[in-house]
Amino acid sequence: MSDDGDAPDQDAPQGSADPGGPGSAAGAFSGPQAGELIDELLQDPVTGGGTGTTASEVLTAALRAVNETGDVLDTGEGWRGIAAVALLLSEAAPRLLDAAPRADELRRYLARWDTELTPARRTLCSAVLRRLGLQAENEWFADVTRQAFEGGPAALLTPLEGILADS
Repeated sequence: MSDDGDAPDQDAPQGSADPGGPGSAAGAFSGPQAGELIDELLQDPVTGGGTGTTASEVLTAALRAVNETGDVLDTGEGWRGIAAVALLLSEAAPRLLDAAPRADELRRYLARWDTELTPARRTLCSAVLRRLGLQAENEWFADVTRQAFEGGPAALLTPLEGILADS
């Protein structure tokens, strides 16, 4: 805020959108596949849903699925990818988890396991957000647009891009 308390501070970081406010990334957990990703992680926290895969591998696989070349990005891959990005950014912006299914259980889970935003994960998160924002061969983008999600895909992606840039 400025000194007079009336106007926002012009020097405040522009990418730091309130994760719970308007134009927020709270919708990152809106798709049913986002909930499925969380359920998979929480079902058996050590092995990522009993699949023998580590939780870290589950998150990485969700990110990589969005970026596979030659593929039409389906809606489920998009929701899993955006949820994985939000989970990895939740250390920098804990309020992202407020809208997540099973939020309290998820917070305890993330405190115990490797969800550090490493350089490789940062690169994958950035690529996921860029890919989700492209209309070409992107069923997730079309689905979010069709559902008339308030603010469209940009309302979900822009706040996450800002958090990623600031973290």
